[in-house]
Amino acid sequence: MTIVDKKALRPDLIIAGILLLVFAGFLAASFMYPADAVLLPRLVSIVGILGTAWTVVRSLIKMRTAPEVAEESTAVEDELVALKHQAEEADPDNPEEAFATASRKDWLAALGFAAGFLIVMWLAGIFVATAVFSFAYLSWVGRKKWYFALIYAVVLTGALYTLTRIVTLILTPVGVLLPGG
Repeated sequence: MTIVDKKALRPDLIIAGILLLVFAGFLAASFMYPADAVLLPRLVSIVGILGTAWTVVRSLIKMRTAPEVAEESTAVEDELVALKHQAEEADPDNPEEAFATASRKDWLAALGFAAGFLIVMWLAGIFVATAVFSFAYLSWVGRKKWYFALIYAVVLTGALYTLTRIVTLILTPVGVLLPGG
């Protein structure tokens, strides 16, 4: 039995709700693209909508079914919480633990990177945004050496370009300022 704190679920619900609106906005914006350039934006938007909608529904269900956590807990509840924390500490790759323990600064940085990527993609196109943000993320957040981040960004952007423009001939959204994408 796990004890779920309803207050701990609120940030997930809020962020998922915001992202749901963002993905819905991008889906709506994709209807302004030429017919031969809508596949990728619509696929990403639909997958984003489904993922965030699932998170919203799951959070609402957990909030509705979770018992209220009393201010004064019993010894049994304290022991259960301690056992849960020990189990989570045993698995350092547990994404729920990473998200649950992330600070407000970490959340804002991650959301800032996501919003920045979408804005740069709108302004300069997907290839410029991919190169810039993969380099920036690996350098600042991932704390990788600059040459590793540069090689990674070049290889990733090259692979994306090759797959979309040469192999599959999927047109990608171009930027407002840089029409080459």
